[in-house]
Amino acid sequence: MKKWVIFVVVSLILLIFVVMMGSGVFLKKSLTKQDDVIGQINKVEKLVDEGKWKEADQELKQGFKAWEKVKNRIQFSVERDFLEEVENEMATMKGAIKAKDQKTLITTIERIKIIWDDLGK
Repeated sequence: MKKWVIFVVVSLILLIFVVMMGSGVFLKKSLTKQDDVIGQINKVEKLVDEGKWKEADQELKQGFKAWEKVKNRIQFSVERDFLEEVENEMATMKGAIKAKDQKTLITTIERIKIIWDDLGK
């Protein structure tokens, strides 16, 4: 009986870890309006296309807040390199907005979208 309990407990723990490590695909999706990273980035892109740089900067700040929420959810289920890539690209976006460099911003946004699609796979 004791061996059976140990086997079940160990199996359950392993199952929990496997599920947690494979949950990045689901956890990166928006659960509320405050954690929609890609939605915020799309808003930034739209505002920059319209030439509204200050509003784009405000939306990017909201994007950073959303990213912090998502990052905390997915930190155990994706590779750290992916998390760092997203943060680096978002920092590049911030600099491009300050410099009002539309080409760099659009390139960076496209890179983030590609990284986002690969996140958790």
